[in-house]
Amino acid sequence: SYGESGGAPPGGGSLGGSCGQAAPSLAAGGGGGGEACSDLAVAEALDAMGFESPNDDHKIKVKTFLNRLLGLEVAAQNAVFDRFNASLQETVTAAKESGTFDEGVADLRGTSFVPKDPRMADGSFKPPEELYIDQITNAKTFLHEIVSDRGVSFEAALATYRQHEKRRLKRRAAHEVKIAAAQKAGGGGGE
Repeated sequence: SYGESGGAPPGGGSLGGSCGQAAPSLAAGGGGGGEACSDLAVAEALDAMGFESPNDDHKIKVKTFLNRLLGLEVAAQNAVFDRFNASLQETVTAAKESGTFDEGVADLRGTSFVPKDPRMADGSFKPPEELYIDQITNAKTFLHEIVSDRGVSFEAALATYRQHEKRRLKRRAAHEVKIAAAQKAGGGGGE
């Protein structure tokens, strides 16, 4: 898992690939005239942050990385962060393509949630499926299936319909008043 609690930066510790490889263009944020920042400049900035090189394979906590990033000059901050972000995007894209990307926790939306009926055809209850056991803590992860209702109640739908209908009738009445006023003004002034 890669996040604030720790883990390696994207790309297995590399923040920009090998020096000399085609790297994403990094605009030098302050007063640099927009020229691209080199792999060497990013490597020097990482060295100033206390990281040996952009290809260092040791794990760096994201929180530590971002805090040390604040100690750099703005142009260097921009270059290093741009390189970090490009590497992160490449890593996420590769993980999605290989099917190993974990979205993490997702909020479920709906009006009600109930457990899916766990009974089998013979009427007995099926235990939840065990998905994973942590090797260190022996914590178990189980699959519990649920059914959600993401619709709206009849009462809520009817209230929404009535609000829209009331607004529609009000607009129609205002439009008819405008038409009548225009007809009266146009018909009386021409005779």
